[in-house]
Amino acid sequence: MGDYKDFGDSEIPPVPINGVWESIFTHNDSWGYIEHDMNFKSSKQIIQLLASVVSKGGNLMLNVGPDGKGNIPAYSEKYLRETGKWLTKNGESIYNTTYGFIPAQPWGVTSSKPGKLFLHVFNHPFNNKLLVPGFPRRINKVYELAGKKIIPWHKNGNDVVIDIPSLNGPSPNTVFVIEYSGKAPAYDSIAPITVSLQFAANPVEAVTAKTSGDAAVKSITFSHYYGDWKHATCVTGQKMPADSADFQIRVTEAGDYKLILEYACPPESARQEGSVTVNGKEYLFRTLRTSEVERSAPLLFIKHAVAITTIIKPGIYSIVIHPMQQGKELFKLKTVILEPVSN
Repeated sequence: MGDYKDFGDSEIPPVPINGVWESIFTHNDSWGYIEHDMNFKSSKQIIQLLASVVSKGGNLMLNVGPDGKGNIPAYSEKYLRETGKWLTKNGESIYNTTYGFIPAQPWGVTSSKPGKLFLHVFNHPFNNKLLVPGFPRRINKVYELAGKKIIPWHKNGNDVVIDIPSLNGPSPNTVFVIEYSGKAPAYDSIAPITVSLQFAANPVEAVTAKTSGDAAVKSITFSHYYGDWKHATCVTGQKMPADSADFQIRVTEAGDYKLILEYACPPESARQEGSVTVNGKEYLFRTLRTSEVERSAPLLFIKHAVAITTIIKPGIYSIVIHPMQQGKELFKLKTVILEPVSN
């Protein structure tokens, strides 16, 4: 249109985008009314989708298909009303905001407006201590947006640690607010990804990789069926040992973590050997077949558990992934996941 940008259907950019743009999604899997299409997004999915789009600086357009008499589907009405109730209490974190300067964390995402950082907590830490890394401004107060209850917090270096209350029940997105003085810092696109024992899983997305050789980060488009487009940002082009992907992580607690690679691997790439190095220790794996990579077909991703790695002390670590020898493309790597191993 010239005055704003659209991304592909059901696409959210992997990093914040400046300017005016929108992500366009359907409430179920269809743009119009189809009686048998009952795969509606729940209110939890809508609320988290809305926060995720806003955390990249965008606007969400959600399509709803009425029937021939103009009736809104019952599930659309139900789940949109539930979303509206959440927005009644938490709308300040969505309307007239843009992306936050803190990148995505294991607990969720951020949005902002002048003097306020909104923390959208999808996953509560087990110990109820919410870590907000790299916050260099003077803090005036911290509170829960719904109800405005003041929350205790303390600084640990440049980090903020917030003592959030325990959940009284399931919550799709609990929003906390940090009010601060001064200008908002720039978004830190190279900050190491937080990994913690306080969450069931710690995803490290492909977009955060520093690539070498012919390795590159690209968006892959596919579909479950025509019109139901999907998008995945992946590390691609890894055919030789020099084609590496380097992920910087910040581990906040020592312990054992299960190392999982989430990837798609067509038949011709299966059974190739790859290497993952964490803190100087190398783990070898062999790729597993998933599906062909076709724009007009589903793209299947597997979560391949490769090893358990032990982190002796908190700190900054690198995860480096590359093929062991020259061959076909190793895989299309979507996410590195670190899961705490329970005692």
